[in-house]
Amino acid sequence: MKMLMLAAALATSFSAAAEWIYDKDVDLMTDRDTSVVIALGEPRGAVVVRCDGKDGYDVYFNFDDYLGNKSNNIALRFDQGEVKVLQAESGTGGDSRFLRNEDSAVVIKQIKDSKRLVVRGTDYKNVPNTFVVNLSGFSEQASKLGCLNGIL
Repeated sequence: MKMLMLAAALATSFSAAAEWIYDKDVDLMTDRDTSVVIALGEPRGAVVVRCDGKDGYDVYFNFDDYLGNKSNNIALRFDQGEVKVLQAESGTGGDSRFLRNEDSAVVIKQIKDSKRLVVRGTDYKNVPNTFVVNLSGFSEQASKLGCLNGIL
């Protein structure tokens, strides 16, 4: 819910082509860090890199539509490169796709080295849902995520 509210706030205060935004989220009792960097896409969607609270991280893609759980593949195209199809896990709400851990580090490095990302997920009716993200500003904001030390 917090992520949905953050995305809504960003949508009203920043253009979809805005750079990455950092949102610090550290539990004061446990020191569990679930801070994120997020970039909104056009026409609707978001790319999120999140500390998982256990010295690791997640990369996931929020879609503005319900995708369901039928197809968890996600297609990514960085700049004008080849399309890469990756297996992902569906989020509990059915509107997000989480990359597998083994793919996350590679994708983070590609985000860092690229200017543009096209993301496509397919819903339960096999209808594609596509958005484009401006990747500028990622390194500056992501450097604030302690869980990415050694990756950037």
